[in-house]
Amino acid sequence: MMKFLESLSGNKQNILSINFTAIFFSSILFTCLFKIAPERVWLNLLISLLGALIGWVFGNAGSPVSEEEEKTFSELAKVVATFFSGYLVSKLDRFLERVLFTNNQIDENSWISVCFFSSDLILTSVTVFLNRTYGLKPPNQTEPTTF
Repeated sequence: MMKFLESLSGNKQNILSINFTAIFFSSILFTCLFKIAPERVWLNLLISLLGALIGWVFGNAGSPVSEEEEKTFSELAKVVATFFSGYLVSKLDRFLERVLFTNNQIDENSWISVCFFSSDLILTSVTVFLNRTYGLKPPNQTEPTTF
């Protein structure tokens, strides 16, 4: 296995290690779905999927590969930031209080769902960001890029 990884050029080796790491952590999260709260596995799977999809959008938006994408993403980021800073943040506080705390006590199931959501959001956004950064941009301008 090590000889195989050593034989790859810079970007290919980085991409392989990024994706193997993502698969490793994804398998841990998938196993946890069935072990931590088996009675809520489908709800937590749906919440994990939502986190992964949002992370995919963030990962793409955070790593533009062309000037055109950078211009489009920065304009989109302004619109999203305006929405988040105004309306959504004012409503988010009340929603989180009701969902995460019941009668001033911590609701364990809701916190588990938040952990699945945030774990998938972070894992997917970092994976997509790194894949786009290392995979879509040439490593050095002097080396020819072969596909």
